[in-house]
Amino acid sequence: MAAIAIGYAVAFSASTFFPSSFNSVLALWPAGGIGIVGFMVTRRKSWPLLAALIFAIGFAANLLSGKSLGASFGFMMANVGESLLGAVAVLALTGRDFTMRRAREVYALGLAAFGVTAVSGLVGALTAWLSTGIPFLALWFNWWIEDAASIVIVAPAVLSAFLAPGARLATPGRASRIAFFAVLAPAAWLSFNQLEGFPFQGPPPYLLVILLTWPAMAYGRNLVAAAILVLAAIGVTSSSVSLGPSPLHGENSVERLIFLQAFLSIAALSAWLVFANRSEKETAKERVEADRALLGRNHEELMESEERFSTVFRDSPTATSLTEVDSGRYIDINPAHSALLGWSRDEIIGRSTEEIGIYGLDTEQQTLLAGLEEGTASRPFQLRLQTKGGQVLDTETRLAIVHLRGRHYILGQIIDKTSERIEDERLKRLLAEKEALLGELFHRSNNNMQVITSLLEFQAWEIGDERLRIALERTEDRIRSMSLAQRKLYEGQDLSRIDLASFAQELWEGLAERHRLDRKRIQASFEASPVRVSVDVAMPCALILNELLTNAIIHAFPGGRSGSVAITVSGGDESGVNMRVADDGIGVPEGFAVEADGHLGLKYVVGLASSQLFGSIQFSLNGRGFACSIAFKDDRYPPRV
Repeated sequence: MAAIAIGYAVAFSASTFFPSSFNSVLALWPAGGIGIVGFMVTRRKSWPLLAALIFAIGFAANLLSGKSLGASFGFMMANVGESLLGAVAVLALTGRDFTMRRAREVYALGLAAFGVTAVSGLVGALTAWLSTGIPFLALWFNWWIEDAASIVIVAPAVLSAFLAPGARLATPGRASRIAFFAVLAPAAWLSFNQLEGFPFQGPPPYLLVILLTWPAMAYGRNLVAAAILVLAAIGVTSSSVSLGPSPLHGENSVERLIFLQAFLSIAALSAWLVFANRSEKETAKERVEADRALLGRNHEELMESEERFSTVFRDSPTATSLTEVDSGRYIDINPAHSALLGWSRDEIIGRSTEEIGIYGLDTEQQTLLAGLEEGTASRPFQLRLQTKGGQVLDTETRLAIVHLRGRHYILGQIIDKTSERIEDERLKRLLAEKEALLGELFHRSNNNMQVITSLLEFQAWEIGDERLRIALERTEDRIRSMSLAQRKLYEGQDLSRIDLASFAQELWEGLAERHRLDRKRIQASFEASPVRVSVDVAMPCALILNELLTNAIIHAFPGGRSGSVAITVSGGDESGVNMRVADDGIGVPEGFAVEADGHLGLKYVVGLASSQLFGSIQFSLNGRGFACSIAFKDDRYPPRV
């Protein structure tokens, strides 16, 4: 913005004081071109500040040149409005990317220049007419042509200083530049000044327009702008100094000045149009070359892709085929396909799947192709395909749509599953035999345990010794608990693990029923979460729970006492398994020790917990009830399955 302000101040001052100092008329108003460029290259939010700065510079210059306050204000309103509206018009027609390298940008600049200056000329002419009495129409016409010519000549040159250089059409050497300006400057001087008695007369002015096409056709934007400025400077100087009659004929100096301004505008716009057209052609050529290079790379990549596809297709160990989407005719097959189905490549190419008879059933083929209607690969289908020799194969077949050279094909892959099916059927038969054998083994084992318990029960009835009868009944309960554990194991989905919580609840129900327990007098509560233990741990746990629950039923509530039994099973993770059976019965005498005073059942519990569960056991003997807690980890035995 500072550069724009300084340039505007210098141009405005020169345009204001130069004509009066040299007693000449003003041919161009370069401040207008600098102002419009200033708004084009700054951000919109900075426009108010730039407008105020330009207004202040021009207002001060007008006052210093002797104009009144009103005239200075009116002239600057016209000048600022001209620059601002011109920038808005150009940017609206071309966008922010203004480079003078497109023909529409040149047209936009010309339309904006002659359009906005016609409007600003109305304000300036009205101000001059009110302040000085100069004829309105003549002043408006002079303002219009003068400012429009200034914009199309000065604005591109100033704009080039703010734009990136860009790609040149050619790189001119120093000698080439000197040669061009050595031709342009004398030719322009002689053309604008027909000197009497001078042996060489300059060319007609219109030939200078042709001369400007030299940099426009061959060099970059900066050299074109410099050539136009040189031509304009010589033209303006000639009109001011008037060394000889001007070839721009007119009846008076005003008309000749108008002709000069119009000529310079036409010359500048013509040169910029030639340059823009040449730039567009070069840009189009570069794009064509880039597109050709991209097309070449794409073609090479396509050929490489097809070569990779062909290699993978040919060397794949999976039977693979390529068929047409509409007709189903084979385009190609790989050696694995020939080895699997028996048809050679020459026998199958050009024939359809129906002609070959590869599908065992037409409905299977229709089902397989239905998944391709949506343009996606089908899921694997288990199909029975027929070989050339008539053998029926169980296969897994998948189809997919592929694009090759602009056409659609079906890529099919076939995997022989016949041997896997035979093996699966064999394993299923073996599994069925194992399950049947396991079921038979369970039933026989269960029957044997029932026979044993029945024999013990009959023997207990015949024995008169009460202690011996109780011992037989306790042995019978132990066998039943083992039988229950075996049944829970068989009924579960996992033949190697049992749910200890479910087992404990069912065991209590069985013991309560066999001992004819009054459920209203003695109640049981369960705090158990699903805990699955291995079969090696399940049997000791079954015997331990049987002993503790039987002990609570028989000994904890004598004489019709009421109470409750609490059964807790928890854990199962890395922290281990916890079992606890507690009652609120009569408890044990003071000083009772399990190792010394306990009956055989409790000693049996201690032995199982330490020797088979490898856990810890703790008894709670507080005079009010009895409790036993056992903790162990189910990791001492290797998995059975």
